[in-house]
Amino acid sequence: MNEKILPKVLLVEENRELALELPGLLSRMGMEVDVATSGAAALVSLHKCLPDLIIASGQISSHDGGCLIEGLEKLKLTGNIPVVVTGGDADKLSNKGVFLRSAPYDLDEFARFVYSIV
Repeated sequence: MNEKILPKVLLVEENRELALELPGLLSRMGMEVDVATSGAAALVSLHKCLPDLIIASGQISSHDGGCLIEGLEKLKLTGNIPVVVTGGDADKLSNKGVFLRSAPYDLDEFARFVYSIV
């Protein structure tokens, strides 16, 4: 049987509402989504399975987003896996090999943006 391989997305989001809503939306668009609520948890997840895309809230950088980006750099992943940082303190990470996206108010628009990358 030909089983379709779904693109894997790692969502790093501490906002409980978004961490619950966005995975369902991305899943309906044909993506497999893993959720981490901190940069440290995301790095643990990365050791288990590499995603096709990482989405991180810019607000993560206030707490341990630096940990996430530095961990990706140490694992030499920032050049291989696209990283989207949204809203919050995203501008503080602009020199870390990631690309930034203003957090849209429309989650459907954001899901289409993510789908265009994977």
